[in-house]
This record gives sequence, C-alpha cells and structure tokens, in this order.
Amino acid sequence: MDLSELDRLVDQTQKFDQKMLSKWGFTTERIELFGIDSADLYVVPKEEALAIKRAVNYLRNQTASVVVSGPLGAGKTTFLEMIQKSLNKLPNVRAIRLEGVSSADALIDDLVHANIGEHTVREFLIDKVGVRVVRSGSIAKRLSRLLLALRTDAEENGTSYVLLIDEFRQLERQRPDNRVRIVDTLLRMVNDKTKDGRRYLVLALAIITRVGESAVKTLELLSSVGETLGHGSKSAIRRRFVEIYDMRRMKRISAMKVLLWRLAYLKGSLDQIDKEKEDSIDLNSKAIKEILTPFTGGALEAIYNFSGGNPGIMLELLLRALQDAIRGAEVLINDGYTMDQVLSVYHIDSEYVQQFVQKEVKRARAEFNNFQTKLLEFLSAPRTLDEIENWLQVQERSWESVLEDFDLFEKQGLIYSPEAGQIQATELWTKGSTFV
Repeated sequence: MDLSELDRLVDQTQKFDQKMLSKWGFTTERIELFGIDSADLYVVPKEEALAIKRAVNYLRNQTASVVVSGPLGAGKTTFLEMIQKSLNKLPNVRAIRLEGVSSADALIDDLVHANIGEHTVREFLIDKVGVRVVRSGSIAKRLSRLLLALRTDAEENGTSYVLLIDEFRQLERQRPDNRVRIVDTLLRMVNDKTKDGRRYLVLALAIITRVGESAVKTLELLSSVGETLGHGSKSAIRRRFVEIYDMRRMKRISAMKVLLWRLAYLKGSLDQIDKEKEDSIDLNSKAIKEILTPFTGGALEAIYNFSGGNPGIMLELLLRALQDAIRGAEVLINDGYTMDQVLSVYHIDSEYVQQFVQKEVKRARAEFNNFQTKLLEFLSAPRTLDEIENWLQVQERSWESVLEDFDLFEKQGLIYSPEAGQIQATELWTKGSTFV
C-alpha cells in the first residue's frame, strides 16, 4: 500500500468519526477540546464555590496565603483559574499565574515574564512605575529589584498582587540547597511590606500530593526551613498559609454536573442545563437524555464509581469510552449494518462501561509485576498509612520503594484517598480486575 492510499483511508476514517459524532449530536469542531479543563467549561460544585469565595476574600484583603492540594486530576488547576478569574475582576488587584516552580531562579524569571494583560510583568512595571526589573545578576539582586517595582506600584497606586503557582513541587522532593533558595525567595516575597506596613503580595499554591497525603507535610517543611533562615517562628510562618481546600473525592451530584456540563458543551447545549440547581439532576428527563446520548445516566454513575470521584479520571474515562464506542460501531458498519441501524441500538450504559473498564484493566494488569498486583489487591479495602507500612514490612519492602508504584497507580486512576491518611483501590481496579 502506498502513502497516498494510506492517506485516503485515514481521511475516510476521520470523516466517518465526524459523521458518527455529528449523528450523536456532538459539534465535531469542539471534540478536540474534550480533555481540556477550563474555568469557562466548569460547573463549580457548591462546596468548591464556597472555598473559592473564601480564598478570594483572603487573597484580595492580603490577610493570608492559601494552599490548594490534591492528587493529579483533582481539579486544582481549574480551581486556581476560577480564583484568578474572580480576582482579576476586582479593582487594583493583579493576579499572576505561573506553571510550577523548579528553582528560585526559575521562579523570578517566570514571574518577570508572566503576562499582565497584553504586557509582561517587566514591561507593565516599567510603563506604570518606571522601575526596571534587571535581567541578570544574583537571585538576591533580581528579587530585590522586582520587589521594589511591585512595592512602588502598591504604594503609589494601591495595587495588591496575588501570585498563583500551579503544580508547586513538593519541597521534600527538592535538593536541600534548592529547597532553601525556593523557601527564602517565597518568604521574602510575602514578608515584604510597603512604607505603611501593608503586605501587598500573597501566594496561592497548588500542591500535588501523593495519594493518602495532604499539603501539611509541605507546609511544615516550608515553615521549618523559613524559621532556620530567619523569616520568623515556625508557627508564625505556618499561620500565613491557610489551607483552604484539600481536593479529594468529588461528591456524586457534583461529579454528575461536571460530566453533564462537558457533554453539553460538546453538543452546544449549555443553555439547557440549570447551573444553579445543586441538589439533584433528573438523568431521565428528555432534554438531559439528548445531551447524554450515546451515554445513559447509568453510564455516568459507573464512570463516577470507577474513577474514585477524581474529575480528571472521570473525564478521561468518558472520552475513552466514547472512542471505544466509535470503534465498535465502525466494526458493525463494516459487517454490513447501516449507520442508522447502528445508531438505533448503540448506547453506552453501565454494563458497557464495566466491560470497557475490564479491557483497560486487563491491559494494565499485564504490565504489572506480581508485587504491584498484590499491593493493589491489598488496597481493595481502605488502608491507613500505618497498615500499609506494616504490610510492606512483611513483604520486606520499604515505604520509599513503593512511592513510584503509588504514582503509577494514581496516574492510571487505580487508587485514591477516601479519607485523609487512607489509600484504597478504586472500582476501576476492584471491579475491573475481578473478571480478568
């Protein structure tokens, strides 16, 4: 087969997928956005809306820095986006968001080159207060110049700054020298004050935690290093950071709204959903059924249960189940069924999701070694960190030796934290692996 023939077949497949998606009501030009989280596409659950309001209140009044913690896929980035969006609507408040911090040098460079409107921070400060942020020199020199520019804007124009750092790397995973420089830089920022003694810059940190952990460990380490560096007592530093929200398992009603809202966006049907109604969703109503097609309400329930309530895993399962359904429908059409015949009977219900999950887990399980499989089976019931450590001792393993296994399981949606200090396998493993 030559390349031109291959291109023709690929083009036909793409057209078929678009036709199939269109028949199911999807607006095909939007389907590529399926896996992208955005504050504009997000129904904020009631519990998160209250946390966002609290966070915005702390940050706008410069009374404390805040922390958002949770595992991969928990929705921390979207949470920060909502905070940033709310803050930027307020007068004299500038919210700047950075993607991660790997070193003190990177923190300063990324902040200087971050955007405020159509300008970088450096360009904005030169234009507004006439203070040039230097591009070279020691960390201390560049930081002092940056803080001078921000402080001048705060004193002359009453501006308050909020620095939102997404995917802030846990300090205990940093080299000691790098850790000290990062902590020193952060605390110099939040300790700096105007002439009248007002703090003008606060932080919002999104910390990725390992399953079973919270942000407390990182904050305690930050406080200890800060105390050693002379930034105040450990308790005083800790009080500057208020842990606003520790994101774990999303509540069922909130999860249904997130899944439904994403499907509605992809079908151009956002106006058919009552965003304000929090207590219930009628998955059997005619309007909702049209939005769900080819999914059923039972499929959404199954996706929620299998994911452990992790929004990122839920949306990934939703997409992959839809892709699997398209491939399955294509097989039927190749066997001689018309598209209308396929569409009249093809739907994704709870049984379909379970069968799909079984295939996915079988594929994953084939790549696990015996110890990894035994560990997941042990986690079929919720286990405390002490119980896991005792079990590992019997297996002659250390806690440190299984951290990479936990990271792998978490990325695949196979474990979650039902409560703080606990780890349990999700139904993606416990039910999906029962039949393989």
